[in-house]
Amino acid sequence: GGLFKRARSVILSSYLEGKNTRFAWRAQATAKRSGHPKNSRLFLQNTGVEELNGSLSIGFKFKNTNFDIFYSHFYSKIGILSQSHIGNLTDLRNAFERRDPLSIGAFSYTINRPAQRVNHDMAKIKVTTPTGEAGMLTTTAFFQQNLREEFDAHRPFGRPPVGFDRSDIAFQLFTLGLKSEWTHKNWQNWHGGGGVEGLFQANNTFAGALIPDFRQTTIGGFWTERWRRFPSPIELEAGVRYDFRYLTTDSVRFLDKNRDFSFGNVSATIGAIYHLSKMSKLALNVGSAWRNPNVNELLSLGCSSRRGEF
Repeated sequence: GGLFKRARSVILSSYLEGKNTRFAWRAQATAKRSGHPKNSRLFLQNTGVEELNGSLSIGFKFKNTNFDIFYSHFYSKIGILSQSHIGNLTDLRNAFERRDPLSIGAFSYTINRPAQRVNHDMAKIKVTTPTGEAGMLTTTAFFQQNLREEFDAHRPFGRPPVGFDRSDIAFQLFTLGLKSEWTHKNWQNWHGGGGVEGLFQANNTFAGALIPDFRQTTIGGFWTERWRRFPSPIELEAGVRYDFRYLTTDSVRFLDKNRDFSFGNVSATIGAIYHLSKMSKLALNVGSAWRNPNVNELLSLGCSSRRGEF
């Protein structure tokens, strides 16, 4: 599109794949680089993007069990518009009131501060196996690691920072998850199933701190069913889910106090569908939903300098 051309973006992508009757694989890699695009008046300085990502997927079958293995890595370096990076509210007000920009700028692929840098890794394995004549059991385990760094262009004292050797904010989010779901075959016009899942997350801060380091464990269980007896146009569905989360924080900078939180609740839904024809249907659903509060909604020490106040 227009932005792709104005940023003079370059993308290189390739993949290799192969398969036989019981084994298949695919490897993929992509690289992207974009410069500073120009609007009708000026170049949007320091809005370049660098990306490098790749993935490998493998699938094979052993007896009646299917295995799917996947790994991916994603790297991104994103420049933040220099003209929008402010040190205080006075700078923000002056920028809005200024009729002409201080500088039109010039095109470049170079990314300077302020910027963000992200490294993301994910690995997943899914195992699917039949449970006799009754149904199918699917178990999925995954791992994610996300390292995010922010580089400011300002400092309260001293010279403005340069380079990317030292970040102003850096944190790592580590996630482990496991989900096991069983689905049964048609039983007296009922289709459905249920399962359990668990999630563990750990956040570690290496520089700066907007939220405290934390550990959280989530455990949940669910069951859903759907009923329809042909040729009846009526279809019924219902589901229920329970989640429990335990969160503990390491708050050296947050009142020198560790804090623990726990949450638990039930979510449910029930609905009916009336099939008017092959092309149309009428649906009615009633349900209750619930969401755990995020860590930043419970504890926060300021905000990113991308905003002027908090």
